[in-house]
Amino acid sequence: MSTELPEEAQAADVPTELAEEQSLGGSPAASTANAALRALSRAARSFLIYEPHNAAIRAFLESYREDVGRALGHGPLALDVRPFEMLRFGEVVYLERDRGRSLAFRLFRDGVRKLTIFPDVPWEELQKLLEILSIRYTGVRQQEDDIVTLLWKAGFTRIQISAVEGFVPDEDGGSEGGEGGGEGGETGPATPQSEERQGLRVEIPNDWDRPFPALLGAKPIKYIPLPPSVLVKLHDNSSTLPNQCLRLVRRMLEVASDPTDPTTLEEVLPLVEEVRDFLLADGQLQWLRGLIDILQTLPEDHRKKYLNGFASEASLKKILHTVGKGVEDAPPELVALLESLPGEHVRSLVRLLASEKGESQRRVLRKLLVRFCAGNPTALIEGMNGADASLSRELLKVLEEAAPEQAIDAALKVADHPDMELRLEVHRLLDLADGEPVIDALRRMVRSSEEELRRRAITSLVNKGDQGCFPTLQERLERGHPSESEAEALGMAMARVEPEVARALFTKWVTPKGMIGRFMALPGQRIQWWGAVSGLAILPGEVEPLIRGLFDRVDEDLRQHCVAVLVRRRKRQLGAT
Repeated sequence: MSTELPEEAQAADVPTELAEEQSLGGSPAASTANAALRALSRAARSFLIYEPHNAAIRAFLESYREDVGRALGHGPLALDVRPFEMLRFGEVVYLERDRGRSLAFRLFRDGVRKLTIFPDVPWEELQKLLEILSIRYTGVRQQEDDIVTLLWKAGFTRIQISAVEGFVPDEDGGSEGGEGGGEGGETGPATPQSEERQGLRVEIPNDWDRPFPALLGAKPIKYIPLPPSVLVKLHDNSSTLPNQCLRLVRRMLEVASDPTDPTTLEEVLPLVEEVRDFLLADGQLQWLRGLIDILQTLPEDHRKKYLNGFASEASLKKILHTVGKGVEDAPPELVALLESLPGEHVRSLVRLLASEKGESQRRVLRKLLVRFCAGNPTALIEGMNGADASLSRELLKVLEEAAPEQAIDAALKVADHPDMELRLEVHRLLDLADGEPVIDALRRMVRSSEEELRRRAITSLVNKGDQGCFPTLQERLERGHPSESEAEALGMAMARVEPEVARALFTKWVTPKGMIGRFMALPGQRIQWWGAVSGLAILPGEVEPLIRGLFDRVDEDLRQHCVAVLVRRRKRQLGAT
């Protein structure tokens, strides 16, 4: 293998432009390919320092032809081009990380992704390839054509390329195509190319063929409708776009994990986020799960960094907005998606429930909270701190379904909330529970300012057989100024929880006291009589004379009430017999 510099180049110090790239070992095919590529690079860069007819140029050309011939003896020279390397069947055969000298970087920047030289390539085509690379090394443009354009115009028959749209890094500024920029305007105007190259120019020997560009004539722009067959293909391509996105992510992660490639995992993160946002906005939950499965293969620190954005509030909100109206349950794909993601989801779901307005979305959020708060109900209870009444009611319902015991504890914490609807929800939960804290909360509800809540609490205390609530009921009947219907409920409740104490108290209330008491009621006494009559009517024993004794001392409404409770009492007695 010829790796020696020509004598003219050895006579003095080797110029920077002709310094050797890295020599790579490996298989015989890889070694000869490495030598051929280094010879090609040196020959192309030699035009920077030698005149076209210099003997050194001829020596470099001869070395280039011999080394390429040896490489092609192992079959086609098929090269995958990366930013700083070229690979032959997966084996690195060229490596140079200096952008100014790297042949791979020049090709990759202009969009070349694969270069194949077939064994029967004529020397004329190899010369054309060298000419094009020489022009690009010096930065000289022919009508602003890049390498890809020049290669296509050359009309090669035994050299093939695969290319994409090229790019120019920002740090290259305007010296290499003008697409990159400086540092935000801090640098001055671009240096003229002639000054930058200090007068260097490329003169290809006259016997070299030049790839002259073909001029196109001006033509008017007109609309051309696409045939149906093309539209069908476009539609088919759009339906496979999610799968193509996953394939792209998988491939880029493979590139980032390749130790010979400078691409890092951090540089792939924006691509993953873009694909994630596309799938989120489109509601492609099954493909999102596939993306997560791909990321599960990454090291733990990178995996967490990538996956954190999938369960964020913004991501979950995008998914929820894809839920159609009338949906009653959380989509299984969404449940599976959250289960596959690390982190605590309950707090995020609670915050979303606090801000979400759509009813379908709220139903789905409640179902998700039921599913995920069973393992961590504390997070849900903490979400009630400072929450408005509406959210607290919904969270209580979620807790009731997911963790009933914790639901009672949460209900006790908000039992004295000023919101009526919330306290009614709390009462519903407490009515199903037992224990001293529950009884104490129900007794406090008897003193509430809302009659509906008071009456429900009274019924609950009676059903639980709470004899200790008698003083609370008595106080409410004597000094609470209840309505007639509430007084009736209080009297009946007192008679049920403490029958003998209630009999004595009611008898005392309805028995006339002195001459005035026989003919008129004292202030507040009428409502006490109303409750006493209601309680006496459900007590066993002889109570009718006490009730009838009120007929001549009360108004028409209370008299009618006395008659009504006596009628109901007789019906119960007849039914019992």
